[in-house]
Amino acid sequence: MTAGRPIPHESAELHVAGEAVYIDDMLVNELLLVGRVVTSPAAHGRIASFDLAQARALPGVHAVLSWKDIPGANQMGPVV
Repeated sequence: MTAGRPIPHESAELHVAGEAVYIDDMLVNELLLVGRVVTSPAAHGRIASFDLAQARALPGVHAVLSWKDIPGANQMGPVV
């Protein structure tokens, strides 16, 4: 890279060529797993305990994760 030249976006060529694949272009079928994030309704509240047994027992549920499943620093986000 030459100083002062911008770094091209990783999918720029696909966008320009009209070949980029967007979420709405992807096929949805029975093999697709969908994730959901459930947060506390109380901002800055303290959760004393929780029981995930009922969630895990629901039909079609493949996994239920909690803070205990996050290795290292307990952070979650698009950047972390």
